[in-house]
Order: sequence, then structure tokens, then C-alpha cells
Amino acid sequence: MRAADSFIPVYDIREVHADTGRQRQDDEIYVYTTEDLLAREKMFRPARSAHFSIHLNLGDPIEIQYNLINYTVPENALFIIHPGIVHVVKKADNLRAITIGFTREFLAASMLHKKHAEALGFLSQRSVPLFLLTEPEAQTLYPQLVHLKSILTNGHPFKEDMTYHVFNLFMLETAALAKKYRGAVESGMSRQDDILVNFLKQLAAHFKEERSVQYYAGTLYIT
Repeated sequence: MRAADSFIPVYDIREVHADTGRQRQDDEIYVYTTEDLLAREKMFRPARSAHFSIHLNLGDPIEIQYNLINYTVPENALFIIHPGIVHVVKKADNLRAITIGFTREFLAASMLHKKHAEALGFLSQRSVPLFLLTEPEAQTLYPQLVHLKSILTNGHPFKEDMTYHVFNLFMLETAALAKKYRGAVESGMSRQDDILVNFLKQLAAHFKEERSVQYYAGTLYIT
């Protein structure tokens, strides 16, 4: 790791909850709009997250530097941020977006990969993080995120099951759009992607007995 990188903060889901000033939704997943965020100035400082986040832009174009590459995210576009990747918002006028964030552990517990492992290709670090959608496509995803936010925020008698259900619907819809626009381009696996897939398999097999990150690092021979 370069010395400069050591000064770039890493934020987790708990800090995102704190930035909204609202009651915590869940330790492993959140859905917020830009109107929910009180500490927007943080977006304009380089940072890394400890979780995945998927942003659906509903307003004017946003300029983001991600992994030292500059992107312009227009209205109705999706932008995916991977854990550990340095990113910073360079410009955001009339900021309107809705964002879902989730941990690797939540992704594994959703069991999405058991039937649809190929659907997770759009989460690969080799994938271009920007997806340009039509307005109807964006409006297919938006209600799902709003519904999921309502479940997480307002409670539900079957909250856990409904959270996974709506999350999986959103992910499969996103995967279908990724396949439409990228086809099989996402199939290449990097070392990081290979570790993620194996981590999901290990976590699915041992989640009830063992939740320690160190345990899974040992099974994958990483530190």
C-alpha cells in the first residue's frame, strides 16, 4: 500500500447511518436518498468504503473520480462502488440520487449466488462501474429501492424475509440490464473476484456456525 493511501479514510455502513441522523436501518444494508444525508461535504473528500454501494442518479450529471479514472454519471445512470476502491465526487449540482449499500456478508446471506452466480458479474472489479440506462429502465429500479427503504425504515412483520426478497429482485433486475448492455464482457474473473466468489461459498456453508472474518480469511489463505 502506498503511504498516501494510508491517510484515505474507510467508512462503513454504521457511519452512513450516522451521517443521516436517523434511526439505523440495518448493520448490513441501507437505502438512502441524497435528501437523507446531512454530511454531504464528505462526498467531496477521497474515501474508501467497507461495503458495496450502487447509486441511481436521478438529477443532473455527477462527476466522480473512481480508482483514479474520471466518470460523468448522467441522469438515469447507475454507478457501482466496490469495497476498498478510492473514490471522490468532483462535481454534483442539483444532486438527486438513491443509493443502496450492502456488505459482502449480506450478499452471501441473500443466497442469490446459489441459483444465479453468473448474475453477480456486474459486481466484478473488472466491470466498468458506470451503466447508462434509459428513463424507463431507471424507473423500473427506482420503485424497488423505495420499497426496500420503506421496509428497512418503517419496519415490517416479515422484515428479514422481505428485505432479502426485494434486494434479490433489485439485483436480478440490475443483472438483466448489465447483461443487456455488456453481454458476456463481465465474465472475466480477477483475483479479487475469485476471492469474493469463494468467500460467498464459504460463508453460505458456515454462516450459522462461524461469522468471524478471520475464519474465512484462513480458509481462503488470505490475511
